[in-house]
Amino acid sequence: MVENRDFMPKKRSLEQISRNFGTRLRAARVMAGYNTAEDFARDLGVQYARYTKNERGESIPRADVLIHICELLDVTTDYLLRGIPDRKRH
Repeated sequence: MVENRDFMPKKRSLEQISRNFGTRLRAARVMAGYNTAEDFARDLGVQYARYTKNERGESIPRADVLIHICELLDVTTDYLLRGIPDRKRH
């Protein structure tokens, strides 16, 4: 069977995924009313330096931290990781 490459998802580098994640994370934090990354990191229960690496797109948090971020910001993991704009707000 011949693969149809037109339907294959585009491969993105981890660097690109991390950078886009950071951009969406910062936007979601601000929209949720957290004016500073320091305030959000405190509510999240992580060190400020570690959290800012996430916002700068230098790393992606562990799954348990990512889930907590989504709960605090009322967004989905799909939104933060993949950019799918389906927000959890009801």
